[in-house]
Amino acid sequence: MRVFTCFFLILLHLSAQSQDILDIDGVPCPMEGFAKRQNDKSLNQLKNRYSFPRSSDFDPKFNWETLSVFEDDSRKFDVKKAAILRGYVLRVKMSEKETCNCNSENPEFRDTHIIITPDKNKRGVLDQIIVEITPRMRLIMKAKGVDWSQAALKKLYGKTIEVEGWLFYDYKHGDQSAKVMQKTKGVTRSTAWEIHPVTSIKVL
Repeated sequence: MRVFTCFFLILLHLSAQSQDILDIDGVPCPMEGFAKRQNDKSLNQLKNRYSFPRSSDFDPKFNWETLSVFEDDSRKFDVKKAAILRGYVLRVKMSEKETCNCNSENPEFRDTHIIITPDKNKRGVLDQIIVEITPRMRLIMKAKGVDWSQAALKKLYGKTIEVEGWLFYDYKHGDQSAKVMQKTKGVTRSTAWEIHPVTSIKVL
């Protein structure tokens, strides 16, 4: 029994290790992707996390009430924490080519952006939060028998879902964030905070 347990743990360890280097169309893609600068490498490593949060990792302050406060929130949350958020799916789209995914053009290896709002009646920029599904998490869920393909995720449009995942601050979109720029015109998002990567989706 002990031998079987050790063997099983080794298999789990090897499986986890295999996600560090992802085979994307025959190209080894590390956690930092194709980034060259250290800041970009660090950003990509956060995007490409594939561990599942523990109950102690979740920040209860990341909720619609807190997110509705119009203030600079760039330091409000912690990328080491996770979040749970329920919302209405306003839009689902495939990301552009990104260095985090080694610039792959294959839909299987590109992020999926899901824009959620508190409910279907709230559709303004200030009501929207971006959550993202990544290739590594897509493959992990596929192994569990869960379809997170681009086509399957598009079917979430118009539904109410509950997502879990790691908090991520995309500072590169800070100048597009209403809260960072403290204005509502000429911006494309409410906040630069995202749930990215998503580790769980429940349709409610």
